[in-house]
Order: sequence, then C-alpha cells, then structure tokens
Amino acid sequence: MLQLALVNMFSWTNAVSSITIPKRDHLVVANAIRALLLGTNLPIKFWPYAFYFCLCIDSSMASQDQLVSPNYITAGKKDDLSALRTFGCRAWVSPPR
Repeated sequence: MLQLALVNMFSWTNAVSSITIPKRDHLVVANAIRALLLGTNLPIKFWPYAFYFCLCIDSSMASQDQLVSPNYITAGKKDDLSALRTFGCRAWVSPPR
C-alpha cells in the first residue's frame, strides 16, 4: 500500500531553492510598482494603476526562454502598444458627449 507523508520545509529570504522563486517574482513586481510611484511622486492611492501598468508591460515582453510575448502566445497576434503612455504623465480627459 502506498503511504504519503507530509513534510514541512522552511526557507529563508536569501536561501537559494525552488521555494523562494515565487517570493522573488512578487518582490520584483512590488519593487517595480514602488519605483513607478516614487518616480512620479504619486500617492499610494494610485497603486492599482501602477500594478496594472506593470502587468501590461510584463505580459508584453518576452522572457529569456521565450521568443514571443505571453500576449502573443495567448491571443495569436502582436500587442497593440499604441495607447501605452509614460506612467504618471498628465492627461486631459474630455467629458463624454
């Protein structure tokens, strides 16, 4: 009969193991959001917009082991980055007619 065992594994923040890789990915995104907000002198209430901007940029770029972006893999067409602007730039919004 097959028996399964539960094993507790502990990791430290500077440990090199597969357990800490997701922590590093989240830290990269958090640092990017923090850099966007600090670089534009925007208050913390704009955090969701900075998060969305980081995700758009990240999903539009190919990683080291991929030749195309994740958006291209899922949608099958090139990304339209024409509406992408510098984060934190001034924008004029006209009321709907």
